[in-house]
Amino acid sequence: MSCTRAGLAGLVVIVVLALAGGTATAGRGIELNLERGELGRLSAIARGFSFTTSSGVVACDITRTITLHRMIPKTVGVLAGLVTRVQVSNCTNGTVRVLTESLPWHLQYNSFSGTLPNPGVINFRAVNLSWLVEQMSGLIQCLYSGTVLVGGVIRGGVMVEIRYGPEGLTLRLSRSLGILPCPETMELRGDLRMEPTPIIRLVS
Repeated sequence: MSCTRAGLAGLVVIVVLALAGGTATAGRGIELNLERGELGRLSAIARGFSFTTSSGVVACDITRTITLHRMIPKTVGVLAGLVTRVQVSNCTNGTVRVLTESLPWHLQYNSFSGTLPNPGVINFRAVNLSWLVEQMSGLIQCLYSGTVLVGGVIRGGVMVEIRYGPEGLTLRLSRSLGILPCPETMELRGDLRMEPTPIIRLVS
């Protein structure tokens, strides 16, 4: 009888410790702050952001308006923020635009890279991106959509840019709207500079 009670007591201790450890892990997260501005209106800016298909490269200046949550649990798939607006200008070799009905794009937490307590990159899934690329005076009109993994690059404790690359990220053809056929895939490449830069802190 005493052995049975000891075994049960040991089991209870193991379960309690396991629950406590799970709670601590779930409670860990990433806290974001700003010295100026607000997390609800961040800008991510790129010059010469490239959209590459077998038909050629279209390069444009891109400005995105991003909302990030102040506290992001380290749970894969949790909503970390939104891309609420995208401005495209100064395109070469074609034009690119965003279908407004596809906004907002969701940013989901995925993982981090580097050594704690100072990670080098926070990886986000940018969900259901949608870009319409036009070339050859509109004869080629291709809508590309999909979800890609992007990196929030951290230097000196602040997130300085959102990185698409350097190897590029691929979207698949969703719809062909022009006269000429569209390539099946498109590669996104470029770094978007954050303004202002969020301060990153890991909490437990």
